[in-house]
This record gives sequence, C-alpha cells and structure tokens, in this order.
Amino acid sequence: FHYPAIWPHRIHVHVRQAETERATRTLAFRDWLRGHDAVRDEYEALKRRLARMADEHSVEGRFQYSEAKSAFIDAIVALSRSGG
Repeated sequence: FHYPAIWPHRIHVHVRQAETERATRTLAFRDWLRGHDAVRDEYEALKRRLARMADEHSVEGRFQYSEAKSAFIDAIVALSRSGG
C-alpha cells in the first residue's frame, strides 16, 4: 500500500502472510534492528546515502535503491538466524 498513490509516497505499508518465509525474514530483520542500535543507525545511513544517489522519479531508480539494500538486509537476517 502506498499513499499518496503518486510518487513520492509518504506512507508505504508492507503486508505479509503470517508464518511464511517472507514474513519471518521481515520480522527477523525488524527485531534485529530494534535490538541493535548501531546496526539500525548503519542501516539508516545506508538508506540515506542510497536515496541521495537514486533517481526517485523513475521506476528503475527506485528498484535500484531497493536492490542496493539487499546485501545488508540478507547479512542481518543471516546473523539473526544464526543467533548473532
């Protein structure tokens, strides 16, 4: 869900079906950030840096922004699942 429907969106809501792989990944990532302030701050800095570089007015730019976060997210999910 996006609001407003046109870019830029002020609200972006993700909905996941409970107990699916996507849902457990999302929650693992969220919970890790909530419990580790330094990692949360690093993720915030990454997002801000990527946002400055991305073309927010193109679909390709927004896709590249999302893809560029993937390695960080994957690493944190793996860390959280391994018990850290």
